[in-house]
Amino acid sequence: MQNSSINFIYITMLMLFLLTVLNLKYHLLSLLLCLEMMMLFIFLSLSMLLMKPLSASMILYYLTIGVCEGGLGLSFLVLLIRSHGDDYSMNLDIMM
Repeated sequence: MQNSSINFIYITMLMLFLLTVLNLKYHLLSLLLCLEMMMLFIFLSLSMLLMKPLSASMILYYLTIGVCEGGLGLSFLVLLIRSHGDDYSMNLDIMM
């Protein structure tokens, strides 16, 4: 009983994050913040669902990928703001 309620909470939170990502598709900074929170939530849920501590190398790999994703997202955001003036993605033209 305990395990099914925890799984329901995890699935509900993941769906909530995905719906938030769909609603924030116009502003990239809010989208990046939501994606970082999703990475942290997945990390916490993996460590709690396995009910044993993850190995140190697995934790370092996962957190390294999360940091690289955040760094690439922020560099893309800075490039976008310098070239277009804002983070509103509806102003972007992919062909330019």
